[in-house]
Amino acid sequence: MPWQISTPAMSRRTLITLGMTSSYSLATILLVALRLTGAIEWNWLWVFAPLWLPLAIIAFTFGVLALRERVE
Repeated sequence: MPWQISTPAMSRRTLITLGMTSSYSLATILLVALRLTGAIEWNWLWVFAPLWLPLAIIAFTFGVLALRERVE
């Protein structure tokens, strides 16, 4: 008798978010490995960019929208 693990149904939005998060994590792991092996000589700031860059873009976008609302 095979074991079945019951998981709650996830919304499409949750699955997309998890997929994006894991792709950022994989990119970061790849860049760290390349940096540690000497294949790339980038600054550590850019090696970890897949972790902070999406958040910076979102923060910038919300900041621009907030300023736009304040002006109007």
